[in-house]
Amino acid sequence: MKPSIEDIRAFVSIVALESFHEASENLFITPSALSRRISKLEEYVGAPLFDRTTQKVSLTHVGRELLENSRALINDFDRFDERLLRIASQKESLVEIACLTTIAGNALPKLVVSYRQKKPDVRFLVHDGNGMEVTEKVRDRTVEFGVGIKTTEAKELELDPICEDRFYLACRPEHPLSKMKKIRWKDLAGHAVIMLGSATSANRRIIDEQLNRHDVALVWSDEVQSLSTQTGFVDQGIGSAVVPGLSLPFFHNPEVLKIPLIEPVIAREVVLMKRKRAPLSPAAEDFYDYIQRSFIEVLS
Repeated sequence: MKPSIEDIRAFVSIVALESFHEASENLFITPSALSRRISKLEEYVGAPLFDRTTQKVSLTHVGRELLENSRALINDFDRFDERLLRIASQKESLVEIACLTTIAGNALPKLVVSYRQKKPDVRFLVHDGNGMEVTEKVRDRTVEFGVGIKTTEAKELELDPICEDRFYLACRPEHPLSKMKKIRWKDLAGHAVIMLGSATSANRRIIDEQLNRHDVALVWSDEVQSLSTQTGFVDQGIGSAVVPGLSLPFFHNPEVLKIPLIEPVIAREVVLMKRKRAPLSPAAEDFYDYIQRSFIEVLS
C-alpha cells in the first residue's frame, strides 16, 4: 500500500523532534499509531529508515536519502492545502446569480448595498438578461439561482414570488394620450408603440396572452430586442413603449411620463427561482433569503 502524506509527515516529525514519543504527542496520535505509519513507509521503501540499535533517533542511509525529498513534499503539500483553503473561502463567499436586466440595473444594486452592511465579504457574479435567459441559466446550472419571471418554462423550477410588476405606457408629454391618468389597452390602437420582440421577451408573451384572453387586438409599430433600445426610442420621441414598472428608472429623459395601463391590468410575477432538490451554497442561500424578505422594503 502506498504511504499517505500523513505517513511522510510522521517520518519528518520524528526526525525534527528526535523522538518518537514527542512526535506522537505533536501529531496527536498514539505511539503505536505512529509506529504503524513508519512501518508502512518502511515496507513501501523496502528498507528501515531508523537505526533501532541506538538509544537516540538515528537515520539509516535510506532514511537520510528520503528526508530531503520528504521535507520538500510536506512543504509543497502544506502550501497546496493553504491554497485550497483560500479557494474554498472565496467560493463560500461567492454568490453567482442570473437576474432580469430591469432588476439588475436598479433594484439589485440597492439590495447588494443593503446586504453588504452585514456581510461585507460576500462577492457577486451576476448574469443579467431577459426572463427567458434567466430561466435557462438556472435550469442549465450556470448559476445557483435567479431573479426572473414566472412563465411556463419555469414551472419545473422552485419559485418564490417577491413582487407583482404591472405594465405602464412610457411616453413623452407631446403624446396624444399623455394627459390621461390611466390608459386602456385598446386606446393604444393607432399609436406608435414600441415592443420587445416576442421571440426573446417573456414580458411580450405575458402581454400577448393576456390581451388575447380579453379580446384586445393591437398592432405594434416597432420591435426591439433590448430594454436599452426600447427606452432610447422613447427618450428620442420615436414612439411610446409598454414597459414593466421596474424598468421605469432606466429612462434618461426626465420628461418621459409613465401611465398605468388598465382594462385589463396586466402584471408579471417576479420570482426567485432555483432548481428543485438542489441545495444552495451557504452564501447563496443567505442572499436568496435576504431578497425574499427585503425586496419590497429595500425598493420602497
